[in-house]
Amino acid sequence: NNYANPAISLIMVADAFHISEVYLSKLFKQITGENFSKYIEQLRMERANQLLEEKKPIKDVAIEVGYNSPQVFRRAYKRLYGVSPSDKNN
Repeated sequence: NNYANPAISLIMVADAFHISEVYLSKLFKQITGENFSKYIEQLRMERANQLLEEKKPIKDVAIEVGYNSPQVFRRAYKRLYGVSPSDKNN
């Protein structure tokens, strides 16, 4: 539910559940098949694609899905999909 929180981290989630970061990391990987940060990035990008299809400005999409800056969002998007979000937005 909090994937769009820019400050979300494995430590934050582990603390919320009163378990160690190492234990959460192993459990998370076992259940999802991915590490925590990759999973969060995937959730963010899926939502970003929905917002881009709605023709929302990239700056607004970046903030809504949890990136502190449009530049960081653009780099992450391009690394994952091989195209910039502006290519998707056109």
